[in-house]
Amino acid sequence: MRIIYILFLIFVIYPCVVFAHGVKGEYLFTNKALLIIAQYDDGEPMAYSKIEIKRTDEKHPYQIGFTDYKGRFLFLPDKKGVWLATVQDGMGHMLRLKMDINKDLTLGGSGSTQKMVKVGPMFTRIQGIFFGLSTILFIFGLAFWVIGWRLNTRP
Repeated sequence: MRIIYILFLIFVIYPCVVFAHGVKGEYLFTNKALLIIAQYDDGEPMAYSKIEIKRTDEKHPYQIGFTDYKGRFLFLPDKKGVWLATVQDGMGHMLRLKMDINKDLTLGGSGSTQKMVKVGPMFTRIQGIFFGLSTILFIFGLAFWVIGWRLNTRP
């Protein structure tokens, strides 16, 4: 029981900074090549992360590779349709981008040859901090409730 109190005091007296972050990505289509840029939400590139490119209607990937040190990857789509790019850094962060390529092998929907799309994180930084603190307080509250319940139910 004393160990729980000591752990609680350590968390209260010695505040820890948690560097949790999400991912964001963008793609740029120019000259029939598609450039994918993958970053963490703080702007740091997802360097040397595994990337898989495939069409949504096909079972096997079109290309598998790694991003460069700036989180960039370039490929040339060969067919029209909806393409899916999945970037994984091996530490639990994953980015998925869907791109609609038309019959001219350009981005569908607009007449331009360039289009930039940004995908943001699931939570904002403030929401993530609030969620993390809530989880920690819930765990300690549950632990103290169990300790109190055990002390009151003993004969």
